[in-house]
Amino acid sequence: MVSLLPAVLSPQQEMILPPIVMYDSHIKIGLISSRTVKKVRFSVLKRLKELGNPSEFILNIDSRGGDAYAILALVDMIEQLKASGKTVITYCSSRAFSAASLLLCCGSKRIASPLSTVMLHSVQVCPGEGRFSDVEIEMKEAKRLEGIIFDLYEKYTGNTKSSLLRKLKKTPELYLSASESKDLNLIDEIATLPLEPLA
Repeated sequence: MVSLLPAVLSPQQEMILPPIVMYDSHIKIGLISSRTVKKVRFSVLKRLKELGNPSEFILNIDSRGGDAYAILALVDMIEQLKASGKTVITYCSSRAFSAASLLLCCGSKRIASPLSTVMLHSVQVCPGEGRFSDVEIEMKEAKRLEGIIFDLYEKYTGNTKSSLLRKLKKTPELYLSASESKDLNLIDEIATLPLEPLA
């Protein structure tokens, strides 16, 4: 399995964590997995139907990351919404680690709360049992995914892929405050959004 998580979760632990929580004003995203993608897609379609084609979506991120394939599917979905004229606000209310940092920086308007933390790192491989050739295939796929993901970071932040990878060579897990995230152009502004839960 190719993952962007800083630590490996068991399938039982992953099932405990809610991937998303729907509120009137926003969608809160936790662990990023294929289940998250399905639930976010359902939430977006539900909002489009029930709210009469809203022009704005808020994704409230409090996530330690997740699956590389799932984050790419979420980025595709956000790009489709933006292409249809929707504003997608990505808001880090607490943490956007690993894959969640890419989700944060792909929004139309990117916001982090003053005390939030963002973390970037390279794609990690969690090879299972198998032959050496299987591990080689996993490593090759991880390199391919890392290329795609860091091309996206370059697109959304203006930082070159090589400069980001150089930073990660010095510090394999790069933890950033909200102001450091803004300096790296991962976010546009530092603010606290009033996000009301369902009554």
